[in-house]
Order: sequence, then C-alpha cells, then structure tokens
Amino acid sequence: MAHTVWDVANAARIPATTTLVKLYPQRLSKGLKANIVSALRSGVAAGGYRAYGAIIAKKLADKFGLEIESSWNSRSVYVRGHTSEGIRAEIAKLIQADASAEILNPTYEFPSYINDVKSILARQVKRVMTLETSSHIDFYDSALRKKARSLAQIGTSFEYAARAEKIIALLDKEDPITIETF
Repeated sequence: MAHTVWDVANAARIPATTTLVKLYPQRLSKGLKANIVSALRSGVAAGGYRAYGAIIAKKLADKFGLEIESSWNSRSVYVRGHTSEGIRAEIAKLIQADASAEILNPTYEFPSYINDVKSILARQVKRVMTLETSSHIDFYDSALRKKARSLAQIGTSFEYAARAEKIIALLDKEDPITIETF
C-alpha cells in the first residue's frame, strides 16, 4: 500500500516516535543532481523556495553546516560576506560598467530612469564594498553578470569549497543521507 502525505504527517504526530527523512542520491535525476551540485558549489540555490534542487541543497547545507542562499532572480549575483576585498572591488567595477551601459542605452532617455539607475548603482557599490555583509546584486547585462558570478565563485573560501565537495561526494555514493529527524 502506498503512503500518502496525510499518512506520513499522521505518523509523525504519534507520541514517542521519530520520523527520519532520507535522501537516496541514486534516485535523483541527472538534472536535479546537477542543480544541487551547482547550488552547493556556488552557495546559491537558484529557483526560489519551491524548486526541488534548492530545497534539497538547503537541507543538505543546513545539515552539514554550510552557508547557502536562495535566489529566485536570474539577474542577480550573490556576493558573500567573506569574499576578499580585491574581488569585491572588481565586482564593483563591473557594477559601474553595467550601470554606465544601461544609462547610455538610447531606449531609456528619461531623466528619472537615469537618476534611478545612478542611485541603484551607488547603493549596490556600497553594499558590495561593505565586507561584513552578503548581498544580492542585480545586473542588466548578461555578459557582465557572468563575469561577476565567476568572480564571486573565485572569492569563495577554500574551507567552504572543501566542505561543499565533501557533501557532493556523498551524492555519488549509494548510501542514503539522513536529512532531518522529526
């Protein structure tokens, strides 16, 4: 007999019992596994809060003490708080180039739009250069966004990358991974 979500929820509420949630890595599709691996390596779970890859990556990251951020906006780049100052300066230059290209775009000649882009530019550069915080930065130009993403990934610490690779190695094994206990 197949169990429904209702059956599982009722079983979880029975006194003096625990419920284990296990992930069977061999049952993951190639696309879903690639999404999880990408999220763990980059530290950004794309697709928002309802995407299965993002959900699984967040659960694995929480279990193994890894910092991971959800991103539902494909235009944004996530810059971590522990990114080096030099890489942050390079990303700030890309933000300035992106805003300059947007201001020079002949489609948007309205003074109010140009002023909005300039104020957004100032806020984003300030956020990137503040080393204690992590921030999402939106880009208009896709080529500059790709460069900023690669710089942000380079800025990932070696400790983070090593912990992420250990979790990714678990996804290649046949053993189930206990994600959560209720």
